[in-house]
Amino acid sequence: MEEGYYPKRSPSLRYIERFTQLLTAILALAFLCSGIASHYAARWTETRADFWRIYAVCLFHSPLESALLKSNNHSIFFPSLIWLTDIQFFHNNQEILFFFGIFFQIATAALMLVPVWREKSLSLTARLAATLIVIVGSFWMGRASITASGGFNCMCSLALGGAVLAFLNLPGMQVQSPHYWRAFLMVVAGAYLASFSFGSGLAVWPALLLAAWSARVSWRSLILLGLAGLIAALIYIYLPGAANPEFGPNAGSGLIMKLGKGIFRLCMLLGTPALYAKSAWSSTPLTPAMAQSSALSLVCGAVGLAFAAWTIGPRLVRRDLSRSNLETMSAALVFFNLGALVLIIIGRVDDFRVNPSEVAATRYIFWSAIFWTALLMIAILRTVSKVWLRWPVLLLVLAIPIVVLPEHRRQTRNGIYASAMSRAASTSLINGVVDPQLIRFLSGIPSRVYNLVPKFRAYRLDMFADGLQDWIGLSEHSFSNGHPRAAALKGVLSVQSLVKGDNGNPAARFQGWAVEGKDGPPQQLVVINPSGIVCGIARPTAIPPLIHLRRKKNRVLDNTLVGYIRDYDANVSYIARSATREQLSQETIVVQALK
Repeated sequence: MEEGYYPKRSPSLRYIERFTQLLTAILALAFLCSGIASHYAARWTETRADFWRIYAVCLFHSPLESALLKSNNHSIFFPSLIWLTDIQFFHNNQEILFFFGIFFQIATAALMLVPVWREKSLSLTARLAATLIVIVGSFWMGRASITASGGFNCMCSLALGGAVLAFLNLPGMQVQSPHYWRAFLMVVAGAYLASFSFGSGLAVWPALLLAAWSARVSWRSLILLGLAGLIAALIYIYLPGAANPEFGPNAGSGLIMKLGKGIFRLCMLLGTPALYAKSAWSSTPLTPAMAQSSALSLVCGAVGLAFAAWTIGPRLVRRDLSRSNLETMSAALVFFNLGALVLIIIGRVDDFRVNPSEVAATRYIFWSAIFWTALLMIAILRTVSKVWLRWPVLLLVLAIPIVVLPEHRRQTRNGIYASAMSRAASTSLINGVVDPQLIRFLSGIPSRVYNLVPKFRAYRLDMFADGLQDWIGLSEHSFSNGHPRAAALKGVLSVQSLVKGDNGNPAARFQGWAVEGKDGPPQQLVVINPSGIVCGIARPTAIPPLIHLRRKKNRVLDNTLVGYIRDYDANVSYIARSATREQLSQETIVVQALK
């Protein structure tokens, strides 16, 4: 029912209700805008982390082989079609991957809201509350380890979105439904999309079967879903895996873990969002040792499991989930995210044993945050029959955006900073320089980066797409026949540390600031030696001043520009000029030697 469900209300209560609706709507809109803007600010603009391994497969195999090969035991067939297209036609532009990922993220949240606004038993206030919690759960920057990366977001949001699509269409598989076969095809299509977008997506099948059985779907439908799931599992098993000499087979994946240890790790993974949300309110940094032994994570995870058992367990026994499409989808999402975390625990049992702090890794919040989102949607739905729960649940929902806001801001700042560091590291690759201090921001295994750089350079991918690397070794007279342009260039640049070039010769990293009149930092500077030859490139890091203030202990990016000088000689004077493809600036900046 609509607002008339609570017929006897005084005028003051009606005003409170309207104010609550307005406040909830404002919070939802504000968090949505903040979430999208924060993701854009903290997005990955260079190839990072596991994608050096993934792109190695793409560049050494045919497109079909690359799509079919499992990567680190994950089938990523559907998202790989996106970055294979990006490599082929857009020079591996990470911005394109980001926009695809954020689109899938928004689409998944929109699908989750469909049954919320179709649920006739919910009041407008409850619908707005459910909308708020879906937006917070979907766009909280606590999930940014996955969602700020275009590639990872494509994988995980496609897996989650496919699962939501399947759960939405599951009620249409009732025998009496006039659109039975259409619903069945949509369910299977969504489940296959989830299964072959990321390894955790395989949890969609047990979630579907549990939800279908609880919703009293016919035995024919259960058998058809079981057969579809069996086929998906067989395909998954027999898909070939990419050769990966750096990672041997997981010796623990074939063992049955002790139940107690498994439940402990599951509770820790479920409680991680609360741990990070709480730590952001404290001035004490959260260390790995504190995270892996946090009582807060354990207790919150156990409470979540208990609440799920209390709310969904009786429905499973009575098999009456079909009474509400919203409850069916929410329960299925609980099953799915629990299943995804169980698969993570089983698949990474050796990693958890060797490195216990992995149990608090932020990348798993992608799944646990949606678990809590689904539980809260069930709690909101329960307020229809238990009116005394209405205001406590509503106040809890309104408090959540405030509670998670500090972590939202902290992860935004961290993401912006990491993105700037990655841009500086990619500048070292453009210059053909080995910089151990910065390269770790692109990959924890530098050999992956340096082994693949020749391919990236040859195919002009990512940081090499603009061809800045081709300027090194050119004469300054190669730019517009040596006729400079007035650019009002000024700034301060100084060598900060000595590194090595990929040819083994000495090189130097310099940094500082430069502006062109009122236009801000130039897009790139070229460094010129006394012979008039370009021997280095500098680029702006695009790191905002706010981040400088909060990163005083790390002096690498305290200024605006980072660049390198190949074949560096401390006894030689170098100058920098602003450069476009046509001209150099008339003004120059002297690069001060290392002090």
